[in-house]
Amino acid sequence: MRPHLTSNRVRRHHPDLELSRLAGVTGPPRITPAPPLAPEKPPRPLGELANAPASWIADLAAAHLAVERNGRTAFRRGMLWLLDALDALPGSTWQERWDAAGLNNPGRPVEELAGDDPDRRTRVNAAAQHAYCMRLIQPSTAAFTATRLSRYAILFRRVASDPLLEEFCERLERQPITKGAR
Repeated sequence: MRPHLTSNRVRRHHPDLELSRLAGVTGPPRITPAPPLAPEKPPRPLGELANAPASWIADLAAAHLAVERNGRTAFRRGMLWLLDALDALPGSTWQERWDAAGLNNPGRPVEELAGDDPDRRTRVNAAAQHAYCMRLIQPSTAAFTATRLSRYAILFRRVASDPLLEEFCERLERQPITKGAR
């Protein structure tokens, strides 16, 4: 009787995988999706703000995002701090200045723009969240996850005031999943 020369396991190897291993590349091949196409008419619930003055944007943030009257001053101040920091950077739009600051890169939280003052760091972080809701800034996934978000979905829905988004959220609320998963 002949001894087994294999482990009796079927091992299939893709030829491209073998070539990549010979070239020094390890691991399974990765498929990277192409970025989605930009919409022809992007949603701008508060209008086109790309070149708007900082004080006007701060007033809009205070009016549309603050729940309490006392919170409007804090919202306005935080947005002004964020936009003043971005205004010192090259670019003609707020998005270009955001990109120039390197805030879309991983490991670069927006609160770094505020220095060491903890109150200013908190307010600038909140202002970035508000800028996302207003569609003033379109963050990368890395920038979005680096921002500490508080009640983001509620604020986003309030600013968007989109009937289709509301219908989607109502359908989602009827699903048997946890609030966190929603």
